[in-house]
Amino acid sequence: MPCLLVIEDERKVLRALQRGLENEGYQVVAAANGETGFRLALGRSFDCIILDLLLPGKEGLQILKIFERRAKKLRS
Repeated sequence: MPCLLVIEDERKVLRALQRGLENEGYQVVAAANGETGFRLALGRSFDCIILDLLLPGKEGLQILKIFERRAKKLRS
């Protein structure tokens, strides 16, 4: 079963995404802020990350830039 990480600070949106994706057969790990989502993403492998761009703490664009730099290092 594919495992998805959803990082979203609006609780209602997060719950709706989680329920909808689980109903479609996905395993969903939910994070309510950027810091938690970032730590979760570093701690395990996900098939897909759904990331809100405007988050408290560590914003979605910051997280994307960090992962982009890490991916470049892995390729070199």
